[in-house]
Amino acid sequence: MFRNDPIFAPPSWTYDNHIYHPVPSTSYLGVYIDHKLNWLTHLDYTRQSCLTALQPLTRLCHNLFGFSNHIRRIIVEGCISCRYLYCSFVFYHRIGLPKNRKSIRAVQRRCNIMCTGVYHTTNYATAIALCDDIPLDYKISKRSIL
Repeated sequence: MFRNDPIFAPPSWTYDNHIYHPVPSTSYLGVYIDHKLNWLTHLDYTRQSCLTALQPLTRLCHNLFGFSNHIRRIIVEGCISCRYLYCSFVFYHRIGLPKNRKSIRAVQRRCNIMCTGVYHTTNYATAIALCDDIPLDYKISKRSIL
């Protein structure tokens, strides 16, 4: 972010009698672009929106009665995974960082636990295997490269 010191403050500009101030990030077509182009703002926003969308789904699929595991997985693919896959070719090079990979895997772990109905103490690899799913970071890399 920018320093609070007025010497380092980025300049504002005027165009057509409007004063424009620089912002640390902006959204364009659903992708958050920050001033350093490191895509951390977009990944944080995507993670937060996935966790927000996951809360009603866990109430919908909270027990083993009702929807089958296959239907739960389809719901998760349509509501959660597509948010990470949208414009993934832009930020897939940042997924290799441990912080980003860990946040993506934490969201996918919660989704797989919801799909299979296993205990909340189940680790990531076990939840992936029980849900018969492919890791989301690999899906993002595959979609972005091909």
